[in-house]
Amino acid sequence: MTGREPTSSRDDYLGRVRDALDAGGVEAIIALLNENDNPKRAAAVFGELLQNLYQTRKDVTGMIRVANAGVDFCLAQARQAADPADALDFRQTAKAIAYNAGANCWPGWGDEGVEIAPEHIEAGMELAEANRDLTRELQLGPEPMANATWLNGALRLAAGEPVAALAEFREARRLADAAGKTDLALMAAGYGALALKAAPATASEGAEQLDLALARLRESGSQEARFFADQIVTASKILS
Repeated sequence: MTGREPTSSRDDYLGRVRDALDAGGVEAIIALLNENDNPKRAAAVFGELLQNLYQTRKDVTGMIRVANAGVDFCLAQARQAADPADALDFRQTAKAIAYNAGANCWPGWGDEGVEIAPEHIEAGMELAEANRDLTRELQLGPEPMANATWLNGALRLAAGEPVAALAEFREARRLADAAGKTDLALMAAGYGALALKAAPATASEGAEQLDLALARLRESGSQEARFFADQIVTASKILS
């Protein structure tokens, strides 16, 4: 297994990739990364570039294209790797790319200047499912599976599928409980309440459960729990 590349070299290469993006667009940098003679560097840059496209350029469509290319690249490298440790690294990078890009396709963050269209949500669901498949394949345990399942539920909710979303959130809560992550379980319960609220027949029940979940998160006192509570409130406003 090769050693870690110096940060300066990686940063220089990322700068060249960004220059190529400015000059030739997303397809140009995908081609550049696929032709790179250092696959691990290319894999890392795929992950960094998708966040640049989302956070700085607000280009969700371009981010999705880069993410899909990055996942495909990493999985191809994993299949070709002679060293099992290298293959594992590539699969883990593919999982991270799929999760981060899928999460960026969810409108519930309310990130300024980012516009999420229905086709972005649909693409996000595919990325979220790829992330969950890899989480399962890598046997990462109940907490990562809870996060992967929550993301699938969040995107289902945004797609107008509250029943499917509720099933995902309940499974995420079960997994979080199995991992001993109380705040994560309460977060999943809060999103489950949003799914109930989204269906007319269970809207009042959802409102009650939402109040309860938010109260319990705020009573927890942890910084993570406060973040979860604030994000649920934001998502409720955006998705309602």
